[in-house]
Amino acid sequence: IGESAFYYAQALKSVSLPKTINKIDKYAFYGCSSLEQIIIDENNPTLKSIDNILYDKEITKLLVCPATKTEVIIPNSVTKIGEGAFYHCTNLSEITIPNSVTYIELDAFTGCHSLTSVVIPNSVTRIGSYAFAGCRSLESVEIPSSVTKIEWGTFLLCKSLRSVKLPNSITEIGMSAFEDCHALSSIVIPQSVQKI
Repeated sequence: IGESAFYYAQALKSVSLPKTINKIDKYAFYGCSSLEQIIIDENNPTLKSIDNILYDKEITKLLVCPATKTEVIIPNSVTKIGEGAFYHCTNLSEITIPNSVTYIELDAFTGCHSLTSVVIPNSVTRIGSYAFAGCRSLESVEIPSSVTKIEWGTFLLCKSLRSVKLPNSITEIGMSAFEDCHALSSIVIPQSVQKI
């Protein structure tokens, strides 16, 4: 299933995929605001659906979350939150990221308008560009000491973001990382930062 295959199919509520599907490209369900179910044939060798959320077969990477989800607890086996996995899940208000996750990829939570807070565990070593861009209700965030770089546009347009805690492990802050964060009143840049 190719990139942006179901682009803005806003009436789409359920998708049932056969065992022959072995790859779903990024943003395949972009803008599917009514999507509730992603069902995978149990004999599919590469993909698995749990609680209507799409993972790889080993449940190590979260690939796609339906846009209508409000609360998600990510399984402890997951090590990566895939590119655009929660892209424009505008109803998502609670997310639990386990200590198994090491990488939050590009655009992972972009446009999650209802997300007010997120706890990033110490296991995370990399947060991709625009990972939380457009999370306009996000008020506070604490970056764990396992992260060394704030990528481009990570918190772009987080209009409610009031405070950010950056650990002494941060060496670089990318372009537009906090652009248009109008409510931001407190941020301490540690001495470890070598490049902004």
